[in-house]
Amino acid sequence: MQVMQFAKESGVAIALSLTSDNADAFAQEMREVKAVLLDWQAKHGGQCEMVMLTVVSDPEHHAGIELLIQQVYRDEAELAPLLQSVNVQVALLNARGRPVKEFTLGRPTATQRARPKPWWQFW
Repeated sequence: MQVMQFAKESGVAIALSLTSDNADAFAQEMREVKAVLLDWQAKHGGQCEMVMLTVVSDPEHHAGIELLIQQVYRDEAELAPLLQSVNVQVALLNARGRPVKEFTLGRPTATQRARPKPWWQFW
């Protein structure tokens, strides 16, 4: 897993990049992702604005990985409140690193819709 953090003015973002052989391997990696995200929140508190998650995997596994991401977003006791309070952008890439599917979790608030594209948006 690669982790990058970005900051500008009063907001911070974190980008996590994972390579998973399948949905089960991704589920195991989510333990490490959880620890990283909770640590990020503890350090930055109310400044947390965006989580960008990039997963490289064979497209045949993307549906299962997407389902797990959505389940964590909705139901995970510690991560769901954090993820629901920020903009979460997900990119599912094939083994060659080409985007197959990109989506955002949750609805952006009126403030988020009015903002220009974030400077840290790179995909």
